[in-house]
Amino acid sequence: MPGESLHAAVEALRTRLQSTLDGELTEWQTRVESEHQQAIASATRAADEAWSARFAAAAAESAQIRTDERARLEAEHAVAIAEARRQSAPSATGVVTQLADAMRRIGQSASLSATLDTLVELSSAHADHVSLYVPAAGAGDSTGWATWGPATSENDQERELVRAASTSGRAETSADGTRLAVPMIVGDRPVAVLHVTRAESGSPAEIVVLLAFHAAACLERLTAVRLTQLMMGTPERAAEDDGSARRYARLLVSEIKLYNEAAVRTGREHGDLLARLGPEIDRARRLYEQRVPASQDRGSLFQHELVQTLAAGDATRLGATAS
Repeated sequence: MPGESLHAAVEALRTRLQSTLDGELTEWQTRVESEHQQAIASATRAADEAWSARFAAAAAESAQIRTDERARLEAEHAVAIAEARRQSAPSATGVVTQLADAMRRIGQSASLSATLDTLVELSSAHADHVSLYVPAAGAGDSTGWATWGPATSENDQERELVRAASTSGRAETSADGTRLAVPMIVGDRPVAVLHVTRAESGSPAEIVVLLAFHAAACLERLTAVRLTQLMMGTPERAAEDDGSARRYARLLVSEIKLYNEAAVRTGREHGDLLARLGPEIDRARRLYEQRVPASQDRGSLFQHELVQTLAAGDATRLGATAS
């Protein structure tokens, strides 16, 4: 029938069109999916390249910052070192100058006692506290030490350090490093011990040691010079007149007073100088008699100096045997 044929033709056409549309749609979906994947890949590459470029730029900037900061710190360090050297150089020069001046002043002291006084004064500039100890009794008594000049604060530890230095013959330091005792050797025995207490940030201990050693050398030189002046020529002619004999007696008795200052002070107070300083006086008397001819009234001259120099003009201070 004509109607069925038409219907069949229409259905066949619809089927072809549907098939064609389905094919084109599938192709279009495939193409769109491919283009989408390509776009994603391209965007990813672009993003990676952009971030890589930013990271590289940031890394380069950071490296430059580090380089600049290091250069700045090195420059500041160099400036700091130069400033420290500039400031330390005058300080070191100042210490050397101060030390040289102190040694010059000690060397210019005209007497034994002035030498010790100057040493105490100049050492005080390098310490919190300074004490000078001299033998309180006989020269061989290592346990009897008393302070030179006015009484100062003392303690058992200080005295123990002084005794250790006088026994060893070298500078001794306390366990904590704040106290130092320096023996002053004249001849073969310590005639004084310098004790100082230093702050941790104070001057180096070597300065005080040098001053004490220099003062000891000056004491020895003064003693030698005076003896040489008195004993020029032969022993028999060294004191051939009363003036020379008197000066020699005064020198010997002055040494007793210098090296036994505390014992002299106590002996004057108790009126027993001869008993307290017997060995020292006997030794000085023997030296005196060896140089002064027996024909002179050497006994009265020596006794006069004992009264005037040792007993400060009061014969009763010598003791019961004084004449």
